[in-house]
Amino acid sequence: MILQWDNRYFVDLCLPFGLRTAPHIFNLFAEALHWALETTHNWSVSHYLDDFLCIFPPDTDLIEQSKAFDAALQQMGFQKAPDKDAAGTCVMHLGFLIDSDAMEVRLPRNKVTRARAMIKEILASKSITANRSEAILGFLSHCCQAIPLGRPFLRSVYSLYRVTRKRHRFVRTRIPSKAKKDLLWWNTLLGRWSSRSIAPRDRTTFEAWTDASGKKGIGGHFRDLVFSTRVPARHRKRHINWKEMYAVLHAFILWHEHWEHGRLVLHCDNEAVVEGINKKSIRGPAIRPLQRILLIAAAFDIELIAYWIPTAENKIADALSRFDYKRLNELGLTIQGSFQTHQKTTTKASILRRKLHSFFTTPSPHLHDETTNQALIPTSHSSPPPPRPPSLHL
Repeated sequence: MILQWDNRYFVDLCLPFGLRTAPHIFNLFAEALHWALETTHNWSVSHYLDDFLCIFPPDTDLIEQSKAFDAALQQMGFQKAPDKDAAGTCVMHLGFLIDSDAMEVRLPRNKVTRARAMIKEILASKSITANRSEAILGFLSHCCQAIPLGRPFLRSVYSLYRVTRKRHRFVRTRIPSKAKKDLLWWNTLLGRWSSRSIAPRDRTTFEAWTDASGKKGIGGHFRDLVFSTRVPARHRKRHINWKEMYAVLHAFILWHEHWEHGRLVLHCDNEAVVEGINKKSIRGPAIRPLQRILLIAAAFDIELIAYWIPTAENKIADALSRFDYKRLNELGLTIQGSFQTHQKTTTKASILRRKLHSFFTTPSPHLHDETTNQALIPTSHSSPPPPRPPSLHL
């Protein structure tokens, strides 16, 4: 940038902070450094703008590698920020703790404390301004990268922000109860599950198919098991996206024990539901059954992947959702012979509800302190436990 004032010209000698094109311009130089480190030293390198992470095999002499990194920076005219320089098995990168011993990415304690303070502030308030809702949503969205279940419980907060941003930034908007309920779950997750595993795992893969009919019911099948039932009367006028998601939830209530510690490949002919499951968020009321699906998947260690298929390839689930047993016979399948049916879904849901409540209200034994890397032992002077999450209605 060049500025003229008083018949004199002023030129920036570095990229000014806040310039829109500055990140892109700097990243061109960062990519060159990245390429040089990978090509010259054969390192495993990852970077985001000026934050670099180099990963080495065990027992590597990190002092020598650090000197080589400093030499590369000096040769290209860069300077290293001493406050960001770290080496070992637990380092800070992009605001998260990466622990190669525990093979997990954790949210630092100071960020957990900050997030809890924000949530406590909202829970104690009746209204909020646009500026404050934007700040809270932005910070919790950042925390989602280390909290596996954070994203689905931000949808109502995002909806609140969409309302507040249409008004003056200092005008206060009432906080709806559903936003507070989701933040209660956030409070629970921050205290008991503020890390994400990065360890590779071998899982058994299962496949299931589900579908929903606009007016009749829902259906699904897994191996030789099927379900075919009507949507509860109070939900029959809901949008088809909700019904499709409810069909997936119904399958999880019935068959989650079969999928425990495994990978489930779910086939569905609704694009919005497939995208919502994979992104862990969806607009509208369908977010509620999605939240319960992801809670069950987390509690039983199920890796969930959804794929869209055409309705023509989802014939069995489609026939089950319409109670079209004649069509099933034409496909060479009979409920009595080829499939088994599940009964007493209500009993299964009540048992599952108790299991989920126990899982998400039991303190995690893996809460770490980033400085000592030891488990934290609560003392008599510890702060009181956070509020419990809202009750589940499956």
